[in-house]
Amino acid sequence: MHSYTIYEKRDGAGNAIEYCYIAEGFSFYGFIFGIFWLLYNALWKEAVQLALLAILIRELVMASVLTPTLSSLLYFTISIFVGMLGRDWIQKDLKNHGFQISDVIIASSESDAEFRHLSILNTSNNV
Repeated sequence: MHSYTIYEKRDGAGNAIEYCYIAEGFSFYGFIFGIFWLLYNALWKEAVQLALLAILIRELVMASVLTPTLSSLLYFTISIFVGMLGRDWIQKDLKNHGFQISDVIIASSESDAEFRHLSILNTSNNV
């Protein structure tokens, strides 16, 4: 079971018009795919920063300032960093686009979190 933070965006009348479900914790896909995962999640600033850092590391290896072993260790460390902070970056981006935290739900998958959240909304609307 995972913890999912639910973000909602409201219109001018205060009605929720959009929901996003973000799993908490380490992102395995962020760790494995790095810059491609950042681009997929529209984290443009972080993707550009990661690309510039990769170019810098490559240039330092080419100039014999860093050994290839040390550069591999740096790339691995950066991958761990992206995996650990990637979902936090997504949440920050959602807040910057007008989303607010609505709820936190424990569920086995994102679709289960969505189902549970919508069930709670329907129950509260029927009362």
